[in-house]
Amino acid sequence: MGGGLKAELGSYGDRIAEAFHLDAAPTLRARTLHGAPIAVTELRCDRDGLGVTSPLVPEEAFVVALQLQPYHGRLWVAGRRISTEPMQAGAIGVHDISQSTIADLQTSFHCLQFYLPQTALDKVARDAGHRAGGGLNSSRSGGITDPVLHTLGLSLLPSLEEPATADPLFVDHVSWALTAHVCRFYGGLPVHPNRRTPCLAPWQEKLVKEVMAARLDGALTLTELAALCQLSVSHFTRAFGNTVGTPPYRWLLDRRLERAMALLSGAGLSLIEISLACGFANQSHFTRTFTRYIGVSPGEWRRQQARKP
Repeated sequence: MGGGLKAELGSYGDRIAEAFHLDAAPTLRARTLHGAPIAVTELRCDRDGLGVTSPLVPEEAFVVALQLQPYHGRLWVAGRRISTEPMQAGAIGVHDISQSTIADLQTSFHCLQFYLPQTALDKVARDAGHRAGGGLNSSRSGGITDPVLHTLGLSLLPSLEEPATADPLFVDHVSWALTAHVCRFYGGLPVHPNRRTPCLAPWQEKLVKEVMAARLDGALTLTELAALCQLSVSHFTRAFGNTVGTPPYRWLLDRRLERAMALLSGAGLSLIEISLACGFANQSHFTRTFTRYIGVSPGEWRRQQARKP
């Protein structure tokens, strides 16, 4: 099984692909928490008997695995065999990787692994007004399904098809929501009912919209947007949605599409120029997104506008 893998990286992306003996593993990394990367890695193997994983260097972090198809294997933690049952599609596994963890991959598998460092869990706890330092309870996982985590995970699959073109603000939003949910459901973080519906003050709404409209590439993080409004991330996301009617990433996407349609109405710019001007990674990314939300391709939309009297 060899020695541990490189210690300078977290257990996601290329590092986890190497441990699982896979050539590649699509990965999304959220930018929400400075110094506390949250990442999701898609792991897939279509044949049985891939074998024993390489050991990962222990770190203060947890991995939450969402099975997307039935799977069965064996697991060792700190050298001890852990009793495991066959897992169905939708089953959840929570793993404390502060101890050496090795798996025997007996069947084919397709799963999402969410990498949650302890620093990220601490940030969520403090953001909710609680003391940091709590971990996650792995005893609640394995044989259960989690509809909330399942839905959040599935929402990331289209982005994992082409991680380079993923909407960074969307990835931040889902990652934050997922981490907060995990902290409450598997970490025992108290949920205090809030009798008031949080909303943005007029100055906060005006400021954050101006800043986002000036940065159509979505390079701003939820942390930065919340800081502009002098709010925690969780309070900001709820307040923005209650005030505007959509989450920040969708409001920004709508502005990008509006800008694209304005530029398409003119005749001066090519599709690739419009793509870049509106914050899309490339023309292909622009075309897919525009077609998905508008219903026709950018080129066809431009031709339709040209035919109008």
